[in-house]
Amino acid sequence: WFGGGGDSAAAAAGDKPTTKAGLSRVGAVVELGDRLNGHTGLVHGGYSASLIDDLLGWAAGAEREAQLLPRGTRVFTANLNVNYRRPMPHEAVYYVEAEAERLEKGKKLFMKAAIYDARGALIADAPSLYILVKPPPPAVEEVRRADAPAAGAALAVDAEPAPAAGRLGASR
Repeated sequence: WFGGGGDSAAAAAGDKPTTKAGLSRVGAVVELGDRLNGHTGLVHGGYSASLIDDLLGWAAGAEREAQLLPRGTRVFTANLNVNYRRPMPHEAVYYVEAEAERLEKGKKLFMKAAIYDARGALIADAPSLYILVKPPPPAVEEVRRADAPAAGAALAVDAEPAPAAGRLGASR
């Protein structure tokens, strides 16, 4: 691993490993028509990148669950590098696969994806990095909600009890 040490150094020191193997892989068969073309007869590269990113997002969601990360953990694309290996003809069927390679420090999810044609030839592949953002602990979120005024409500400046109608700013 980069920088040396890695998990073997952490294990030798008795620390918890910071890198976990990926557990998830997803695949999809897609049939593309002629309305996604860039050049005549060829699917636009931006569409193939979007297709890869979308499937990587599904795989990242599956990985979030497989790694037992907290409910509400959000997944964001940090880097997507598409390598276009050959043109992608329109009106054809393709197989797209995406898989999690590893999870580092509970927040960096390294993934990869590929598009293959019906004969199994590689059309495009894409290493990527997704960032996982865990939700704040419930107690912190509850305190934030309790301290925050309701949307559009005026803040009371004095210590008098709220009006009987329960509305701020009501006449007394």
